[in-house]
Amino acid sequence: MLYLKFWLAHRELKATVLVELVEILKFSCSSDNNHLFLLMANNDLLHAHLDEGSDEVTFSKLYHNVRDFACPSHNLYFISVNGRLFESDWSNVQNFREVILQGLSHSSLRSVECFKSPDKTFLCLADDSGRLWLKENDNLNLIEFVRDSDIEISPFCREKAYREMAITTGIDFCVVLLGASSTRFRYNYENSVHLQEILSGECGSLCLHSETCLCDKPDDVVSVNSDVDEDDEPREASERVSTEGAESLTGLKVSKVPEIFRRSNVLAGKSAVHVGQLLLDTEVWACGQNRRGQLGVGDQVPRKNGAVCLRQLRQRGLKHIASGNAHSVALAADGQAWTWGDDSAGQLGSKVMERGSSGSVSSPRAISWPVAMGRLVDAAAGDNHTIFLTDCGTVVTMGKCMSNSTLKTAALDISGLNDDNEEPIQVLASGNFSVCIYSSIPTRKTFPELHTLLKRWRELLSQCHALHSELFPLVPSSPLNKPSVAAGESPSREELDLAVQAVTEGYHRILALVTLTVESLGWVEHHAHLSGESLSLEHVAPISHCSEFVKVYRTYLEAVCDLLAVEGFKDLQHYSTVGVQQVKAFFPGESDERVVSSCLLSPLSHQRHYLDLVQALSQLPERGCCPLEGTAPKALSVPELTAIPPHPSRAAPTMHCSRSETASLCSTGSRGGSDEGTATPPSPSQGSVTLPNGWGQQLGSVALKAWRSMAKGKEWERAQLHAESTREFWEDGGRGGMVLGKWKPMPLLSLTTKTRERCGEVSCPSNSLAGGLLWRPRLPSQRLIRESWVWPPRGWLRGPAPLHRAPSLWVGRPGTLFTSPASASLSPSPSTPSLVLLNDAFLQVAPNGSTTAHALATLWVQPLRDDSWERGHHQIPQNALKMTMPEDSLTVVASSPEEKAKWLKVFNSAIMSCLQKESPALVSTSLATPPTSRNASHHFQRHPLYRNAVYTGGWLLGHPHGKGLLEWLGGQSIEGIFKDGKVNGHATHVDPLIGTYEGQWKDGQYHGHGIMRYANGAVYEGEWKNGVPEGHGIHKEGHFLSSVASVYVGDWVAGCKHGYGVMDDILTGQKYLGMWERGERSGSGLIVSLDGIYHEGTFVRGSIAGHGVMVLEEGTHYEGELRGIGVFGGRGCLTIAPGGHCLEGFLSGSWDGEVKVNGGTFHFKRAPTSPSGDQPQSSNGWPSASSASPTPSSFGRLCVPSSKKWKSLFQHCREELGLTTEEDETDFVVISEVRACGERVVGGGGLGEEAWQRVWENVAVAITRSQLRLKQKLQQCGKEGAITTTRAAKCERGTSSSGDDGLITIPHFGRHSLDKKSYEDIQHYLLKATESRHHPLGCLVSSLASAFNATYGGVRVHPLLLPHAVSELASLTLRLYAICRLLFPALPDHHHELILFSRDATHTKPIGAGGEKPGQSAVEEGEDDEDSVVVTSPGLLHPILMPRLHSSLFVLYALHNKAEDDAYWQQLLKWNRHDNISLMALLEVPRKFWVCASELESPLVPSEDPSSLPPTPTHSCRGHAFVEAVETLQQLKTTFCPTEKLQVIHRTFERIAYTIQGILGVDFKQLGMDDLFPIFHFIVVKAQILQLGSEIHFIEDFLESHLRNGELGMMFTTLKACYYQILQEKVG
Repeated sequence: MLYLKFWLAHRELKATVLVELVEILKFSCSSDNNHLFLLMANNDLLHAHLDEGSDEVTFSKLYHNVRDFACPSHNLYFISVNGRLFESDWSNVQNFREVILQGLSHSSLRSVECFKSPDKTFLCLADDSGRLWLKENDNLNLIEFVRDSDIEISPFCREKAYREMAITTGIDFCVVLLGASSTRFRYNYENSVHLQEILSGECGSLCLHSETCLCDKPDDVVSVNSDVDEDDEPREASERVSTEGAESLTGLKVSKVPEIFRRSNVLAGKSAVHVGQLLLDTEVWACGQNRRGQLGVGDQVPRKNGAVCLRQLRQRGLKHIASGNAHSVALAADGQAWTWGDDSAGQLGSKVMERGSSGSVSSPRAISWPVAMGRLVDAAAGDNHTIFLTDCGTVVTMGKCMSNSTLKTAALDISGLNDDNEEPIQVLASGNFSVCIYSSIPTRKTFPELHTLLKRWRELLSQCHALHSELFPLVPSSPLNKPSVAAGESPSREELDLAVQAVTEGYHRILALVTLTVESLGWVEHHAHLSGESLSLEHVAPISHCSEFVKVYRTYLEAVCDLLAVEGFKDLQHYSTVGVQQVKAFFPGESDERVVSSCLLSPLSHQRHYLDLVQALSQLPERGCCPLEGTAPKALSVPELTAIPPHPSRAAPTMHCSRSETASLCSTGSRGGSDEGTATPPSPSQGSVTLPNGWGQQLGSVALKAWRSMAKGKEWERAQLHAESTREFWEDGGRGGMVLGKWKPMPLLSLTTKTRERCGEVSCPSNSLAGGLLWRPRLPSQRLIRESWVWPPRGWLRGPAPLHRAPSLWVGRPGTLFTSPASASLSPSPSTPSLVLLNDAFLQVAPNGSTTAHALATLWVQPLRDDSWERGHHQIPQNALKMTMPEDSLTVVASSPEEKAKWLKVFNSAIMSCLQKESPALVSTSLATPPTSRNASHHFQRHPLYRNAVYTGGWLLGHPHGKGLLEWLGGQSIEGIFKDGKVNGHATHVDPLIGTYEGQWKDGQYHGHGIMRYANGAVYEGEWKNGVPEGHGIHKEGHFLSSVASVYVGDWVAGCKHGYGVMDDILTGQKYLGMWERGERSGSGLIVSLDGIYHEGTFVRGSIAGHGVMVLEEGTHYEGELRGIGVFGGRGCLTIAPGGHCLEGFLSGSWDGEVKVNGGTFHFKRAPTSPSGDQPQSSNGWPSASSASPTPSSFGRLCVPSSKKWKSLFQHCREELGLTTEEDETDFVVISEVRACGERVVGGGGLGEEAWQRVWENVAVAITRSQLRLKQKLQQCGKEGAITTTRAAKCERGTSSSGDDGLITIPHFGRHSLDKKSYEDIQHYLLKATESRHHPLGCLVSSLASAFNATYGGVRVHPLLLPHAVSELASLTLRLYAICRLLFPALPDHHHELILFSRDATHTKPIGAGGEKPGQSAVEEGEDDEDSVVVTSPGLLHPILMPRLHSSLFVLYALHNKAEDDAYWQQLLKWNRHDNISLMALLEVPRKFWVCASELESPLVPSEDPSSLPPTPTHSCRGHAFVEAVETLQQLKTTFCPTEKLQVIHRTFERIAYTIQGILGVDFKQLGMDDLFPIFHFIVVKAQILQLGSEIHFIEDFLESHLRNGELGMMFTTLKACYYQILQEKVG
């Protein structure tokens, strides 16, 4: 329980509090001393009125939900919990009104203070955004924080300034503390929370206390209304409640929460370093008048326009600040206090410090407090006096306490305790009042160990601050304070600066941890004062975060040892000379070097203090406070640890913590920590959580074990000894000094950002493998592990130092991987090089000082077996070790088996430590020996392939193996998969002079599919072999929007165009289809130009020569000798269109110029005509061809046969299947030989069982290999997440995660026999395989489609290419069918047709019978035709190929039939100008069917019962009854395969039959062709199908023979007849 004692001046008042007292956050009084106010931690404001002459003070509740308040001269101002400002008059403090602030309507206020001016009212306001406002009467101004050139708000203070801003004011000035909590003890109070919401009507609103207030009710539950649900939120009921009294609360159910307090776990889920930094980095800013130096900035110049920072108090860990009329006091966590301002009354402690009153102090001055009185724990300031509280329980006041008193200064006033069981814990002051808060639980008696610990740790924190302010920060070296030295004699200034910076930052972290430890103990003590119980151990940082503490201290040890290893604290230029002299007071009689060494190593002695702390707290009786049921404890408002920017001031550099480092700091276990083998319980991930009973004791036992192992171990001594021995090694002229004398700095390799990121990924060591990857001596992090020669102690000054004994290890056989090994050395000699093992490299030091360094990350050491030694030696060396490096191979021999074991052990240990430092996640600590496969970096210097390159990635026994990256200085790089030192698999090669290659490699060369993007903009995509294009490929050159561009699709051999290929040249406007040889057009081929001229013939050296064909515009063509494109060169025949007149003779010249004819004959032909003058017709009534052929007789015979096109694509597919094949060009029979079996068969049906199995195994291998390549490519591009997302999406749709799962198993169908079911399975398999990008058939079909579209698509499309396209498609179909027969031998030969019948045939009735349904056939077919399936190569493959090729192919058809299609469309427009009846009459449709052309609301059935017919849709809104048939026929444009188009025509006839039957009741079978043809003609006219002639020619060219004479063939003939009828009929 807490008690209050009040003093007015020196007169004690009797204080009575009518409520249970909890924490007091603020005390203030009015200017006339009549009104006193206390703000409680539960946001209750207490008020007392002091009558004049009375000695009794009685406090009672005045308001609820008050966050802060201020007492100026006239009014009372207070801020509600929800951030709104209110004011009240002194005459009636219960009447309040809200103050509206213009400009702050959208901001929430946090704090309020007022200047103590009797004339004007000045309010200082702080909002949630961390802004400070000054309100003068009705004016509101923003106070800016004025930043000097080297001073700005600390990042930690800026991070929490919006919440952690404490304001204190005097008469005419304001002081702001940033970074410290405005409430000194952060507890979460739950005092009638739900009740306050109901009383206020809004959460956090101001609420006036009344006599009937429910907060005074002892019952837990107030009256309940039955109509309120048990689960209703109190806030819902609060909407019906006013704030006038408790009468309105009738019928409400309110759960009253008892008054309790609970400590939030500040450290849960946080980094201890970060939380300590938040407590340490505090700043004081001041603004206002400065006549008495009350701003503390060192002068008396006022700062009215902005606040300035007090440099002396920056980052000092301040916890409290208070101000009087013209003076201020600041208190730090270690008990140090500073005062400044007016000292006229001795309120700054001048009398106490025996310095006399100075009148005023313009800068903060530390109070030299007597040690016997203890350290300060709290401070407060009245108008002209200051009051302090020490940890010994002593209350001290300084200054005068009465305004009318003539006493200038008050002597030291120590107020003893009235009761031994009471202990002061807090002091407050305002005006002339002084207040002391006592606790009924004296912790010095109850918990003496806790009090002793806290006192000791405050002293330790004070010493750390003194060392930090005097000796730190270390000053980086510069040319002004450090003389230049020769290279090799000492480390570079940059390296020393880094080592010094690491020590500085490490000490700053230690200071933050010590500050957090003091605060943790303070939290425990304060909790004991309030509850009489010790706080749970998870709130004590050294216990809950022991792993992080150990790691921070270990990191600092490494930093100090790094500095010790390079200079040994001799160079005092790094340190402040004045600071060193002041620190020497702690070490009398010691040298400067010894003083600095002792100071830097002093934090390492903290482990004993931590051990005592954990032991003492673990023995305290723990009794954790459980939270209320249904509520969750709230954590302290501390932001998460983020990347902290460097502080601009060098006074106290802040830490640089990345997220990865934060994760390691917050981790409960450290890989290299001394608490190995212990498992620290994990901290809660976020927020404050309730831990199970006994968890705190478990934390204590784990922390105790960890700190004991730290204290007992000799880690500090060993690390210091290693550092000193390393420094001695470098300073010894016969050892490391000789290395430094010969070593010369080498230029570092400038790596690109890609390499630096890659190095960061594999965690390259910070010494030899960073930057240029060249080893450098005497780095701060280097440590000497062992030497082969044993040297005497230091002190030998003359001559060479004698050796104690022979070396323990010497080189037995030197050599490299690329030279023959030298002879073995069985015993050491005087010229034997010294072998030195460092923690980052293995050195070979020759007697002359020449040094060869090998990085440990790329060093493999193995015992050498006797049988592995080269034969021919008479003596096999014993105790040999084999050392493998990327460019060297070395054999060393130990002097004895014991030495061999020792060297092997230290080698393995050093390599393991190096690998764990580089890649801790990839190297397990449980391994006894270093892994043979590892990740590292190396700079090649002598490698024949990778000279002067830097490799970063996987290694295996000295060879690059796995994923890696090679980079050269000029920007060349290779990134991909390595195997046995060469690139194998998917990789990317970048060469700025050549281009970028991305694709497959084999034995270090391009091999397989790849894409080369050349530096000049050209792109090649296709197959490679031995580093050059070979096979099928696509080469694109130039930009297609420019005039210079070309695309080549075809075969390559040895990097040149060779074989069949297609070249589309935009520059010349020509497209060439033909043979190539060594990059030139050579052999059979054809060319189409942009002006429409077609050439076909033989090409020699890139130009057509000899007999050839030339087709000109409008049908004119030439056949004969040619000497170039468009150039006549001999005897030939020129046929001129129109008319077909021929000119035969010797022609010379060019077509676009003059043509000369020698010995020529002109043949004139008259076109025959009919008597009527119309074009002659054939016997079937269709137009006959002109007597003059539009093409020469040799057209299509001089170009490349279709069977020779794209042979490389089929060859690649057969290689994927494991076949070596030959093709019979006449009938496309594939003669196959399976490589593994050697069986030679013709066709696919003769494959043996073993060969057939081997083919399917090769399919599975090809699919798996392709999937692996794709995965490697996506991993290299960083798209692994995209793969996971795609697979997850597929799984959600219910499909397999991989579409190739069913393709890698051998099917059970199509092997020996074929039926309808197995044929359907084959169709399904082929459809799935050709859609896969991994299946050989899918790759083949995709490549063929690309080649076909590139050949017959694009801008230069000539209608004469149509016959070539049709022939090529037929050839591709046959050759692809032959490969399918290898997989499914049961398929018939392409010469034969196989008819399959279903076993369970279903019989359907014709439409004329009753009960037919839509979709059934209206044409009666035989049972064989209905259920049979004809197996042919087009029927199997056209559904697969046509959708991919239809766009390019149909363009050719459209160009070839453009004249007919244009005439058809003009005719069609004329036909559709008639209405439906007129059109039917014009088409001679029988009148009985005219009823279908009218708009009917219901079907008309003249003779039959409508109930016996199927329902027919209404056609009134669509003009005629055949709309569905028209829409069905229009689907002809949406299909690609000829068979599918025939099915569309068949469904159109079905819709016609259904419509006629539904309207007229006429059986479709009873209709003759005379009736059917006009109706179908009407449907064709209404369908208005574009380019119907091209569609008809497309179907006719690819129509299978078995369909021509059947029902589908008849229907197609009907459509063709309608087309020609429309084309020829003349409509008026």
